[in-house]
Amino acid sequence: TDPAHYDLDITTVQGKGFTVSGGRNNMINPYSITSIDISWALAGGTTEGKLLGAMYVGPIGAETCLLVPIELDYDLTPPEYIGNSPADQAAVGDDKPLIAASFGDFTKGQIDRTTFNVFVDGANVNHISTLSMKFERKNTESTEWGNWTAALSYVPVLPLANGGHTVVMTCGDVAGNINELSWSFTVDTEVPVVTITSPLSDIYMAEPTPVHFAGLSSPGSDLRAYMGATEVSPTVSSDGSFTFEVTGFIEGRNEVKVVARDSAGNTAEVTRSVYLDLTTPRLFGITSSGGSTTNQLTTTLSGKVDKNGALWMNGGQLPIMNDGTFEQLAVLSEGANIFEFEFAALAGNHAKAWRNVTRDTLAPSIGIPESQGRSTNGTYTLRG
Repeated sequence: TDPAHYDLDITTVQGKGFTVSGGRNNMINPYSITSIDISWALAGGTTEGKLLGAMYVGPIGAETCLLVPIELDYDLTPPEYIGNSPADQAAVGDDKPLIAASFGDFTKGQIDRTTFNVFVDGANVNHISTLSMKFERKNTESTEWGNWTAALSYVPVLPLANGGHTVVMTCGDVAGNINELSWSFTVDTEVPVVTITSPLSDIYMAEPTPVHFAGLSSPGSDLRAYMGATEVSPTVSSDGSFTFEVTGFIEGRNEVKVVARDSAGNTAEVTRSVYLDLTTPRLFGITSSGGSTTNQLTTTLSGKVDKNGALWMNGGQLPIMNDGTFEQLAVLSEGANIFEFEFAALAGNHAKAWRNVTRDTLAPSIGIPESQGRSTNGTYTLRG
């Protein structure tokens, strides 16, 4: 027949389990291409790695044929999980947290970008997620190139509700191996409760004595106490109640702060100020509008104090202006009027001062005896 016509006989000459399909039964024109598919059913327990084979192709009955080497990269290992955020079972205080996971294929560098998916609470958010993957050298000294690592991240567009949330993320390689990672976390944006029940307000003291603090906080919170920058160790009960004692106050304002932090990172704090005042207050510049002696029914007494506190005049409390000045209208009795001023600073230090005002409404009297003589020289001495 036609010497230019060949019937090719394809056989396996090395290995077992080959299956050949495809090709054409009709005549193949010169310089045209046909294709065949070769599948290889691997035996159970086959070790991962490079598998080598060979295929010979030639005319039926020919003494020579074409050797086609076959190299199969047998890979059953999906990309490995490196890390994720938030951590599994973590509590976060952000209602739009970064949700991310990273994977690595450090042996082959064959991560397949088409295999990535991310589901949050069952909803596929892959279309608004971000994939970070770079085709690069395995390291600076390597000649191997590949997709060695990849990270998929997603930030919620709308705030997540407080409570539990689940994430499912997939990553695969070109061999079709898929690694599915799932984890859960809790959103908690509610700040913990912390309050100081004793003392109920700021403290003023004239001597440096220890101060006992007590309060309540949300159970399970991490509780810290500070006097200035120095941390104080509180005693905390399972119900969140706490106590601690503070010493070492310096003159002036001392800030005591209690901070509660929950597992999601939310914090709350409460402060008290302890004022140590070691100096005696002053009452000065006390004057009477009518002077020390007057014939008026009333006088206005005014002066100034140098600290915050309470002021009394003859037992009655007087208002003090923001600048420390005061004034009070007083009704005068005939004769000497004694005004006692007593001032108590917030720390309990005391100061006293007095002001005397005399009221005199009586006119002076003049007594002249009747004249018993007469003058003959133009002068006369009158005594009274």
